[in-house]
Amino acid sequence: TVGCFGSPGKARNKGLSISPSRYVCFWDVDDSPLWQNLKPVLRDMDSNSVDIAIASWILSGSNGNTKRIYGSGPRSVARSPGIWRMIFRRYLVAETTFSSEKWGEDQLFFAQILTKQPKIVRYSTPLYIHYQNSPGALTSKTETLYNLKAPNIK
Repeated sequence: TVGCFGSPGKARNKGLSISPSRYVCFWDVDDSPLWQNLKPVLRDMDSNSVDIAIASWILSGSNGNTKRIYGSGPRSVARSPGIWRMIFRRYLVAETTFSSEKWGEDQLFFAQILTKQPKIVRYSTPLYIHYQNSPGALTSKTETLYNLKAPNIK
């Protein structure tokens, strides 16, 4: 995601600016969406006017074996609030941008979206596999931790 943009947030902002889709997800290049589980969730979002779907996700070890399945309940989201477990209606996020921080930009983005009081539905179906200890992952680079600062959220 960082590539020529310098941060995941800048890459995601570019994606948002060119995406014509009704729904958006923010997935890391070194992880895997579970495509077969996506379609029923999107159908339900359409049928029930859901703005944000929060789904379960799978943590996979570096050997590809499932280590743990994380749920979509409030405690699970609070412990692991990554937006890669979420699907957003495009109109909801269209005017919101990510910060250029290398860590925490997704939580800041989600906090801004929550101020719009969206309709959120939780799904127990896992939509995403996160591979632990992926080479080059920003979360493995602790020096970026020192760049974090308190945001000014409007």
